[in-house]
Amino acid sequence: MRKIALPPIALALWLSACTVGPDFHRPAASVLPTYDTDDLPQAERVQDSDPRVIPGQRIPARWWALFHSAALEQTLRLVVENNNTLAAAKATLAQAQQAVVVAKAGAFPQLDLQAGAVRSGAGLFTPTGSGAAASAYSLGP
Repeated sequence: MRKIALPPIALALWLSACTVGPDFHRPAASVLPTYDTDDLPQAERVQDSDPRVIPGQRIPARWWALFHSAALEQTLRLVVENNNTLAAAKATLAQAQQAVVVAKAGAFPQLDLQAGAVRSGAGLFTPTGSGAAASAYSLGP
């Protein structure tokens, strides 16, 4: 049997797969000077403010409101309402806040009221009942 040089054949096949062809030309990138809203419905067109980010300026918390899109507003409202991860995070935060309240409770004065009764004696549980028995009662803070 003859040995076949497998690594050089595999390398040649791999390199041949990388060729694109002699007639390949990179497509030209389209340059748009503005955000085109002509194809949007009138209700979703940007009217009084331009939705762009200006370097050095703070982005509002409700950034999607800059687009004046009712569909985007409704979609994000549904996302927040149905987000189980966000609901779990809120529940975890509430639990942590209550744990802090419980931990701080030990720093305040506490008042306790206890009451107790004890009966003891040498012959208390004997069938004859012999022996002295005593009762002790306590009540106090």
